[in-house]
Amino acid sequence: MADALEQKINQLEEGVRRRDEFVNNFTHELRTPLTSIIGYADMLRSRQLLTEEVFSCADFIFREGKRLEAVGARLMDIVVMKNTELRPHWFEAKDFFSTIAEVTVPLCAENEIELVMETEDCRIYGEEDLLKILVLNLIDNGKKASTPRQKLLVTGKRTETGYHCTVRDFGSGMPAEVLAHIGEPFYMADQSRSRAKGGVGLGLALCFEIARLHQGNLELESEPGKGTVATFFLPEIRGAGEESE
Repeated sequence: MADALEQKINQLEEGVRRRDEFVNNFTHELRTPLTSIIGYADMLRSRQLLTEEVFSCADFIFREGKRLEAVGARLMDIVVMKNTELRPHWFEAKDFFSTIAEVTVPLCAENEIELVMETEDCRIYGEEDLLKILVLNLIDNGKKASTPRQKLLVTGKRTETGYHCTVRDFGSGMPAEVLAHIGEPFYMADQSRSRAKGGVGLGLALCFEIARLHQGNLELESEPGKGTVATFFLPEIRGAGEESE
């Protein structure tokens, strides 16, 4: 009885800690760009600036405004997904990954990262747009962890139990203590590097939520200096509108 009570108290304390950490991180994500936006806007309205200074201020305001917009959109996605139902359907893996490649291959090339896709031609059952968000976020995380001239490998295949998609990078990797918290909203292992690359610590939280909605799971394996392997498993759903292949 005493052990159970102590365990319950510890769980409640951990819940409070995570809530406070979430609020603090969220406040930081809002306060930092807002302070800068207000400061630069005040300069524009109160001083006579050179043309290049005006453009510099306006550019900074625009970029920070877009970052705030991204934070709000990601948070809304997570909140909405926690209270939504899937509208799954069958779709072709070939078309799915072709669309993803159109977006991600040029972005990776800009950073001198080679994106390699090895996905078999089959059919997938799920909500296509949400699964695109999941894969795009995993690729984006892999890109941010990689350095020029490294590869980023995406594989996908159908098995007897469902569909497996893996995104593997050969970048910085993460220690075990980071992996334990990596799916928490706003959690960033290296906050300075993540923010410098446009991260806000919401991408993986979104991925885990999408996996949950599909009754699947997302697993991460990582080792410092050797990269990260993210595997999403989508279980085969029998009687899903047509017989499985």
